[in-house]
Amino acid sequence: MPSACVNCGAKFSFSQRLSGAQLCPDCIARQQQVIADAQNRLFAAIGEVIRNPVTPAAGQLPALTAASGLDAASLARMRGVAMGTRLDELLDDDYLSDEEENAFMAGLQSLGISAHDIIVALGPNYSKMQIASFNAGRLPSLDAYSIMLKKGEVAHLEERVQLMKEVTLRETRGGYGGFSFPVTKGVRFRTGAFKAHSVVVGTAIQVADVGTLTVTSQRVVFSGSRKTLEFLLPKIVGIQVFTDGVQIAVSNRQNPSLFKLGDGQVMAAAINAAVQKTA
Repeated sequence: MPSACVNCGAKFSFSQRLSGAQLCPDCIARQQQVIADAQNRLFAAIGEVIRNPVTPAAGQLPALTAASGLDAASLARMRGVAMGTRLDELLDDDYLSDEEENAFMAGLQSLGISAHDIIVALGPNYSKMQIASFNAGRLPSLDAYSIMLKKGEVAHLEERVQLMKEVTLRETRGGYGGFSFPVTKGVRFRTGAFKAHSVVVGTAIQVADVGTLTVTSQRVVFSGSRKTLEFLLPKIVGIQVFTDGVQIAVSNRQNPSLFKLGDGQVMAAAINAAVQKTA
């Protein structure tokens, strides 16, 4: 067992020798500080690369990674944090231009992160990216969709949805009319009839149909198993947004249509972007 620090030569106490220590407390603290500094520099360098793939910091990554002492899992977590930090900066104004997104994706790919891994790593932030991209007027073109498109029409977004409807809940209330008289002990005979009426006790939202909601360059189309609804973009006068749904109001229809789906904010942003393009 060492009797002194292998780094600075400081003598160990009896308990330190018994513990098998190699370094004195001061050298351990300095070593930990060196590693922490290397990790901080690595995090900063990763952030720079995400912002600008051709930054000189890209060449420092191998050395900084080795000095950081991080294993693969820890390094992946650090990249994820740096990715989230940069994305928060980009999405602060809820607007993501084509140039900003291309630079962001190029920076991540330069770190060796595949497009699939990027989507997985983004997690819930992927929806934020979609919304910010739609807000910038950038809508994707789908290769596969469930409706027949018109000439020159482009499908931008399609989701499975439930068409909801509001139903009135009623309850039957009433009583007996007429009179009664005793027949024998404990038994009475009643004449007359049961008079009843229906009372409204509330409303409920129920599923009316299930299908797909498609946003195109000309319209929004619901294609269900029971009915089809079409909303021409110039006719849309309002969109009410819910976390799990959207309600679309059009000028040529008395009642708005309510749809339940996975992410109402993404769908609403896509519809709004499509409407703005026709304005």
